[in-house]
Amino acid sequence: ITYLGSYGGYLYQFGEATADDGVAITGYWTSPWIDFSMPDKNKRIVSSTILMDTVAGSASLHLDIYTDWDDTTAIKTLTCTMSGSTNTAEKRIDFTVPCRVFKFKVYTNELNAQFIIHKMIFSILLKGVTLVT
Repeated sequence: ITYLGSYGGYLYQFGEATADDGVAITGYWTSPWIDFSMPDKNKRIVSSTILMDTVAGSASLHLDIYTDWDDTTAIKTLTCTMSGSTNTAEKRIDFTVPCRVFKFKVYTNELNAQFIIHKMIFSILLKGVTLVT
C-alpha cells in the first residue's frame, strides 16, 4: 500500500487493504478559525458533542483546541473513546475554554482505527447567550 500526504494535511491511499501493516498512521483534519462573525467579542466554549460510528473494533478520537490565532499550541486536548463493532454513539465532553476565535484539530493515531464522524457540535457562551456550531 502506498500512502501520500498532502501539504493540506490530508492522507491519501493508493490501492486497497484491510490493515495498516502494524504501523499506526496519524490522520487528522483541522477546521478554519471560527469567530461567528464577531472576532471582537469574548466567548467561552463549554462543551463539544461528537456523533460518530466505529466501523470495527475501538477508536479513540482526539480533539485539540486552539484559540486566539495561536495555532502552534493547543489550549486543550480532549479524547473521545468508543469500542465495539459498528457502534454508534453521541459523546459529550464538558470543558471551559475562553477565547475570541478558535479552531480545532481532530485526529487519531491508533492502529487499525476505523471510524466515521457524522457531526461535531460546540456550545459557546456569549454574554449569557448560547451559540451552537
